[in-house]
Amino acid sequence: SGIAARDTGSALKILTKAVRGVAATTIDKDVQLKIIDYARDVMDKSTLLIHESQRAMNNPSNPDIQQRLTQVAKSVSNALNNCVNCLPGQKDVDDAIRSIT
Repeated sequence: SGIAARDTGSALKILTKAVRGVAATTIDKDVQLKIIDYARDVMDKSTLLIHESQRAMNNPSNPDIQQRLTQVAKSVSNALNNCVNCLPGQKDVDDAIRSIT
């Protein structure tokens, strides 16, 4: 759990730098605010995931804790999707992929 927490922390630092870069290079204030808000949501939910992972490790036979861990992991995934989907140009990429498939 300690290694996973450190890895998550490192990934969140990289995310923070990327978000700062996007916010600094776009002139669209709405995009700036959205990417920052979505990144903050990713960080909050990732922190919760670390805590829930620790709880699950301390009580692996508790199905309620395992279910909560699954829910929190899904919330991190959704938060990441929201963050990526608000990137400038991402809608164009998604539309192009849909038109091909």
